Amino acid sequence: MKHLTILYLSLMFTLGMSISTQAQTRVMTANDSIQQALKDRIKTAKEKARASRTQLMR
Repeated sequence: MKHLTILYLSLMFTLGMSISTQAQTRVMTANDSIQQALKDRIKTAKEKARASRTQLMR
């Protein structure tokens, strides 16, 4: 009976750790996609500004 209790507690601990890790991974993935979208928008804005400057210089 003692072995079953230890096994059960070990399984619960492992399950709890995996759930918290998955939750953190999902949050990080969402942040990564937001950061990538912002980087893309900044890159596009810089390209437009550069093109505008080039046209003004002509």
